[in-house]
Amino acid sequence: MRKFFLVLLLFILKVNCALTQSASTTMGARTAGLGNSSSVISDEWSVLNNIGGLAKVKETSTAFSYEMKPALPGASRMAASFSTPMKKGAIGAGVFKFGDSMYSEQILTTGYSNQFGIASLGIKLNYIQYRAEGFGTKSVLSLSAGGIAELTPQLAIGAYIQNINQPRLTEDEKLPTRIAAGLRFTPAEQVILATEIEK
Repeated sequence: MRKFFLVLLLFILKVNCALTQSASTTMGARTAGLGNSSSVISDEWSVLNNIGGLAKVKETSTAFSYEMKPALPGASRMAASFSTPMKKGAIGAGVFKFGDSMYSEQILTTGYSNQFGIASLGIKLNYIQYRAEGFGTKSVLSLSAGGIAELTPQLAIGAYIQNINQPRLTEDEKLPTRIAAGLRFTPAEQVILATEIEK
């Protein structure tokens, strides 16, 4: 019986990351610490993660991040974000870069989010550029949207969709759409438990 619970616990805690042809843009230390569960987090990185969380920003802030993988020199990621509250809601902008001189992805994004009762909803516009040596550069515009609902002070659900309009990179290839939904439980002020599923 003890082995069964151990196997069950390992299965629950197992983290799988299935990425499409694009690099993951989830950024921020809190998100990384939660296994990239970004659908229920409200902070300055919401402009690159779940835009719905941007409505919780209470003061102007900037954030910078750089992730280097020594074993994969061409897989470095870097990002910067800016967010500021407004009279109603909050706006933000962000920039993201993945890759090196052989292959790279760049994203420039701007978005708006507002609180409506228990839910914060947001929408953003992305300018996405792919560059591959020998294949040139392709650029597209895409829309993303998301939201977070605070059911109780301890429990929240969130979801977002990236690239809703599925712009075409080539005649045969569309930009991938990513859908993520998650649940957050905050039993104490310094403790966050989060889970997320994505497709």
